[in-house]
Amino acid sequence: MRKKATPPHFWILQGCTAGLFAGRAWQHLRWDGPYRTLLWDEALMKPFVRRVLGVDWASYVTDPSTDAFVRHLTTGIGWFFVLVTIVTFFATRFRWARWVVGIGGTWLLVIAVLYTKEQFQQVGLFVESTLMWATPFLLLGAIGHSKWLKRWSWLAALACSLTFLGHGAYALGWHPRPGHFVQMTLSITGWSEATCHTFLQMAGILDLVVAIGLLIPMYKVRSGAALYMTGWGLATALARIVAHFVPAFWQNSLAQWLHEVVIRLPHALIPLLLYLIWRKARNSNEPELLEREKNRFY
Repeated sequence: MRKKATPPHFWILQGCTAGLFAGRAWQHLRWDGPYRTLLWDEALMKPFVRRVLGVDWASYVTDPSTDAFVRHLTTGIGWFFVLVTIVTFFATRFRWARWVVGIGGTWLLVIAVLYTKEQFQQVGLFVESTLMWATPFLLLGAIGHSKWLKRWSWLAALACSLTFLGHGAYALGWHPRPGHFVQMTLSITGWSEATCHTFLQMAGILDLVVAIGLLIPMYKVRSGAALYMTGWGLATALARIVAHFVPAFWQNSLAQWLHEVVIRLPHALIPLLLYLIWRKARNSNEPELLEREKNRFY
């Protein structure tokens, strides 16, 4: 089969997608998934348990085989993510590989929904998770196109903006500010708790500013927003391991936190990709790209 044409800097998008799947694979195989929040929800599952399984709720939740099923399910999904990680690198060549990536992306969306449910349906958490499930679909949207399309660029910018909007909602305290936000800032900077709260509030304001700026069709504004997102997205991803790294137990530190960094790298790399796309369009000698930039719709 003839290899599909791909846009410039495609490897960044492909690496982001593979990293997402690899990080979720490690989480499922080594740690756990969010499936108990659904399978142990009495309001949702009790009718199914009584009518289909034929047991009462107390027996269901205390039966060791129920927990074993959840563990086996989590492990199976982990190995599926291993498969999708590998298949991601063949998505440009085979249609079946793109279907596998699409299924993997859909399951990432399911995970985002379950984590949102686990946190009492906080909309900000789902919004913040946008790039953690949308990146595979951005990859699929880019395959087969020799140039970055206007629609693709807009959708990628929207996904980035939503992610930073959700992050800002927590930093500003619109949702209860997570304790680990403060704890990581304390561990890395050594500031007082009051200073950390002030810092996070300022960071939240900047998150909202760049979330809006990335969607403004002016090269300097959106490029500046993209560069800020790249730097801050990388910093917040790396903070997971920097704040919790213990040199004496470095292997455990990496095992527990490295995948948390990897699944957040799209927060930095997708904005970087947008910046490179827009800069290439601005500096391009191709009349079509120049006209798009002139009209500020690209």
